[in-house]
Amino acid sequence: MKIYYITRTYPGSNSGGGIIRQGTVNNLRKLGYDVWIVAPDFLSKEITTDDDKKHILIPFKGNLRIFLGLEHFGVVKDYLANWAKDAFFYLKSIINVEDLLFVTSGGEMGTLILGSLLKNTIGCKLITNLHDPIDHTKIDSRFTYDSDYFHVSRNKIEKEYFADNDAIVTSSISYKDALQKKYPEISDKIYCNHFGYIKHIEKLSVRQKIGPLNIVYGGSFGALQSPEILAEAVLHMDNVKATFIGHFEINKKLMTFKDFDKIMLVPAMTQEEYIQYLLNHADVGFLSLQGNISNYCVPSKMYEYINIGIPILASVNGDAKKIIEDNHYGFVCKYDIYELISSIEKLQDSNSYIQCLKRVNEDREFWSMENKIKELDEIIKKITLN
Repeated sequence: MKIYYITRTYPGSNSGGGIIRQGTVNNLRKLGYDVWIVAPDFLSKEITTDDDKKHILIPFKGNLRIFLGLEHFGVVKDYLANWAKDAFFYLKSIINVEDLLFVTSGGEMGTLILGSLLKNTIGCKLITNLHDPIDHTKIDSRFTYDSDYFHVSRNKIEKEYFADNDAIVTSSISYKDALQKKYPEISDKIYCNHFGYIKHIEKLSVRQKIGPLNIVYGGSFGALQSPEILAEAVLHMDNVKATFIGHFEINKKLMTFKDFDKIMLVPAMTQEEYIQYLLNHADVGFLSLQGNISNYCVPSKMYEYINIGIPILASVNGDAKKIIEDNHYGFVCKYDIYELISSIEKLQDSNSYIQCLKRVNEDREFWSMENKIKELDEIIKKITLN
């Protein structure tokens, strides 16, 4: 049996999604699965098959912006829909009924369309792994992603392609529960797998906290994250500083704080450099996710901070909030400057800080992908052995 890992984000790309997908592929291969990556190629006009890397890259034809616009008005089901059809015609003679289609999505539906076309033609098993909720669908009458731009609802399309799956795996319990409520007819096919952090750090730095408490944020700087509230809170406090790592220049609000000594803006690093910085300099890791999506997503940064072994300060909801609070890994508050200041003050208390530090380090190995992949392995075996 081969697993065809169908993904929009190529594993290993320098994004959170790419890093998580690379970890999933690597860990599935460690379990003995023959995993082949299928992904769109936005640069080449030729199909690329690489036996060493075990990937099949299929060209995306056309103008990406035009297809995104057509998706907004419902002219196409997804901006990757035409790519899915091209990929189907190439793959249908390669994939066998004994193989497994493992489809991933970070909100797009083109990968689901491809999986359904192949399953309905070949008869092989199909699992969809939802890293994030499907874009422009509703849960409890509210869009998963809040937006000022018009986009047609994709509930009917989601229902159509979910029905073809043998299993749907979400990255949070809250999203699993919401989907089971939304689609009771397939509730027994919906599972959750907290994906965890990628590579376990064997030896952590000995933390010697000298000077101000250094709260570090690394990641995206868009409206969904809005991490600039941390800078505003820190300016109202003593003996604390905030460090932001990444493409901070896109966040105009954050850039207004660039001349303050308490605010450090550090250019984007490689993943290895970033991890090393956290190990050597971070006292606390900061998470922020806003809007309805915060109820259903677990930011990969949370797992990263656990791996580093540092307490977590967060403005999140859903599973992330529950994991941090229930396990005493840190403090969670609403997206409010005064509540954030109060949470930081708790972490400035030595006893409170040490307790959080202790709890995070006690549980580190539990949250490794090497451990969490076992849950995914059980789902795969359940599906393929039936």
